[in-house]
Amino acid sequence: MSSIINTDSFAVNFLPPKKRLPIYKAWVKTLVKPLQVLYNTMFGTFKDGNTAPLWVTATAYAVGDQVQYEDKSVYECWVANTGELPTNTEYWFKIQDKFVGIEPRCKYNAQHLLFEWALNEWFGTTFVNVPGASDIYIDNFASGSNVFYVGLASVDSSEAVYANGEAFRFVQALNITNTGSEFDIYIPIAVANALTNEPPDTVPNISQNRENIIRQIADLYTYAGINYQVITY
Repeated sequence: MSSIINTDSFAVNFLPPKKRLPIYKAWVKTLVKPLQVLYNTMFGTFKDGNTAPLWVTATAYAVGDQVQYEDKSVYECWVANTGELPTNTEYWFKIQDKFVGIEPRCKYNAQHLLFEWALNEWFGTTFVNVPGASDIYIDNFASGSNVFYVGLASVDSSEAVYANGEAFRFVQALNITNTGSEFDIYIPIAVANALTNEPPDTVPNISQNRENIIRQIADLYTYAGINYQVITY
């Protein structure tokens, strides 16, 4: 229960002193209890993060149980069940789009170690404060090289004039390409396979759906125009 707002205390203090009998206090506490639940959700787990366990098919869930699903959202059970997917609105309702709180997410950025920490926190893997030692790690050595082409052959290019006076020919940029990537994100194959229910991938391949799930997070903190690859190992 939040230490900032406590509806149980408010319920008692709200009553006139002469009306603070057990029956009245219990009644008012019941009326305002949903506000406490809403507050704890929005300013507790939403702010600091939700530690609900991962959903398991064979587990029997009771009303009020919370779980994380493969989409990294948090769901709460409102009808007791076993084996019903959290996305089934007849049994579950979503209370958070992201299990990581808004406060820690505000600290994420593209600095190497902090970026690695964010990815490992998000996907439930182990972060080690040594570059390249974490389960999910970033290799800043590009797997390719950047190349700028002005035409693919001399017949497609033009002269660049270096002299006084007005140039009579101009460089025309044709077939501009950028090969390679600025960094690579390496993710364990078992972690990648757990992201969706598709058939297992094999190193170094990763399915498009699984890669998109990783990029949905990585793209939030990668500067525009920076290319990177997602590679399994």
